[in-house]
Amino acid sequence: FWMSARENYVAGVRKYKNSPAILWWTVGNEMELEVNPSAGNDCVWKRVEWIAQAVKEEDPNHPVGTCLAGVAKPKVTSIDELCPSLDFVGVNSYGDDALHVGPQLREWGWTRPFALLEFGPRGHWASPMTEFGSYVEESSTEKVPRYNNTCYSCYEDELCIGAFAFVWGWKWEKTGTWYNLFNEWTAVTENVTVPCPDCESEVMAAL
Repeated sequence: FWMSARENYVAGVRKYKNSPAILWWTVGNEMELEVNPSAGNDCVWKRVEWIAQAVKEEDPNHPVGTCLAGVAKPKVTSIDELCPSLDFVGVNSYGDDALHVGPQLREWGWTRPFALLEFGPRGHWASPMTEFGSYVEESSTEKVPRYNNTCYSCYEDELCIGAFAFVWGWKWEKTGTWYNLFNEWTAVTENVTVPCPDCESEVMAAL
């Protein structure tokens, strides 16, 4: 499996490395969730390092990172020790948690750059539920400050090299409006201050 994965990674890098659209490469996305969400394990991180080395050998001109599902001390310290070839770490983090990524990484000894590769409103996993088992979604008024605060927290952090709101498009995840910056219902944009006849959600318009 790993040999095949490595070959696929390198083939993709070889194909696209000269494209002006390439910003960086990430090896995996939330890979630790398959074994231990807070720590991953040595096998996972050694494989990430192995593939990162191969990617950098094929393309020395773009940074290489990996992406975590939130931050926790065990996995951050393991990556710092076992993945010296990584130029940065990406983090998917939502709600107020995203505001603490930079300080937590520093506290745990991380000195390389980081990027918020997913951020947005409070995640459904951290939201209250009704007595009949439905998640309570934040209103657009509650979501907008979260987007703004996260953007500015990255801008003001010298180690933060980028922040990417999730998701630039439309998908159904718990609801059709929870994470989307766009949606398929034009009525959502009614009476908002920034006109968009048929694409923007209320959250996007409020930004």
